[in-house]
Amino acid sequence: MLVLSVLSGLASAAPSYTGSFMENMRAYVKDAGAKAEIAMSSELVYRGKTEDGWVVLGTMPEEMVAYSLQQWSEASASRLASSSFSENDVISKLVILGMKMTGCDDFDLTAVERLPLQQATLRTANGEQVIEPQAYSERWGVNACGKARTWHIYDANGTTEFVELVEP
Repeated sequence: MLVLSVLSGLASAAPSYTGSFMENMRAYVKDAGAKAEIAMSSELVYRGKTEDGWVVLGTMPEEMVAYSLQQWSEASASRLASSSFSENDVISKLVILGMKMTGCDDFDLTAVERLPLQQATLRTANGEQVIEPQAYSERWGVNACGKARTWHIYDANGTTEFVELVEP
């Protein structure tokens, strides 16, 4: 009986997010306060960091995905033929990339270039960064907010990284 009450106490101490996506996000931010840290996977699953690790908050709702995809020009779709990503992977990449360019509402993918799977040095606003992609490495040109931008999308230890490049 003692074991059961101890386990019950432990279970009730851990946060449980079983509501809708927005309810879970609000509850997590309320619970975590200033320590709130939210990450989104390449599958569009949001997780919140807790003292005990990461908890799943939910998957981005289809309406939000649809809205995000509407922000990309129709011409962008034809340029995606050069990508090594499957159709489902491309959708999440476009959504995430659009979210990274805050303040912009319209995007045009101008180029997709597959790159060799080898060590590369990227020039970013924070300096140079050395990467070693394992499964994919692509450079995407995007017009957003009236500005041409270049993004390097690659895998690092099983996660997708999006790095905005700067010109020399």
